[in-house]
Amino acid sequence: MSGQHGEIRRIVVAVDTSADSLAALHTAVGLAAGLSAELHGLFVEDANLVALARLPFAREVRLSAAPRRLEPEAVEGQLRRLAAAARRALEREAASRQVACTFRVARGQVAREVVAAAGEGDLLILGRVSRPILPGGPFGSTARAATAQAVSSVLLLQRAAVVGRPVVVAYDATPLARRALALAARLAHLQEAPITLLLPPLAGGERVAVETAAAEALLPTRVDFTLRPLPRATAAAVAAAVGELEGGLLVVGADTILLAADELPALVESLTCPLLVVR
Repeated sequence: MSGQHGEIRRIVVAVDTSADSLAALHTAVGLAAGLSAELHGLFVEDANLVALARLPFAREVRLSAAPRRLEPEAVEGQLRRLAAAARRALEREAASRQVACTFRVARGQVAREVVAAAGEGDLLILGRVSRPILPGGPFGSTARAATAQAVSSVLLLQRAAVVGRPVVVAYDATPLARRALALAARLAHLQEAPITLLLPPLAGGERVAVETAAAEALLPTRVDFTLRPLPRATAAAVAAAVGELEGGLLVVGADTILLAADELPALVESLTCPLLVVR
C-alpha cells in the first residue's frame, strides 16, 4: 500500500499495447523517473480466451468477412506477439528516461491478475480501456475491478490522456484524504502545477475546519492552491467541477465523502482526465 505520507516506491504498470495502455506506460515511466521509484511492467495472457479457442465451436466473427474457426495456435501466437510488443514498448520508454524496469507475463483472468499485481506495489497504473484480441471484446472491466478492489493506489488513464495541469483533489480532511493530498502535492510539484481542492458542502465551523486543515497541509509544500466548495457531494458534481477547471488529474481518497459508496464507476465513466484513487 502507499506510504503514510504519499510515498510511491514501487510502480506496477499493466501493458497491453492499446492506446490507453501506452499512455499509461508513458505516464508510469515519467512518474518512476520523477519519484525515483521502481517500475514493473505486467502483461496478462487471458486464460479465458485461450480456453475459448480450444472449444470446437469457437468462431471469430469479423465485420468484413465470414466467421472463421478460432484456432488455439493462432490465439497463443497473438498473445506472444502482444507480450513481446508490450515488453519492447516498456523497455523503449524506460530507456528514454534512464529508468530501470522489469517485465513479466502472467496467465489467468485479466482483472484478477492485475488486481493481484497491485498488491506488489504502492501504485498501479493502467489504461481505462484494454485491447481485446477479438473484435467486440469487453471494455473497461479490468479498470473497474482495479479501482474497486486493488489494495494499492490506482492511477487510471482515460481515453489515452496523460497526466497534466492542474491537479484537482477531492478533500474532506479524513486520514485518507490527507494521504491523497500529500501525494497530489508531490505530483503537482513534478508537473509545476497548481492544485485545486474540491471541498464537501459543509457550513459553519465544519467548513472552516476542513479549509484550515487543507491550508495547513499545503503551505509547507509551496504549491499554489485554491479551495472550491462543491454544491453537492455527488459524482456528477465532482465531474462537473473537474470539467470546468479543465483538470489534468483528479485525485480522490477511496473513502471520500464527496462520492457515495457506489459512485466511483460513474465518476470513471464521466471523466476525460486521469483519475488517481488513493488507498
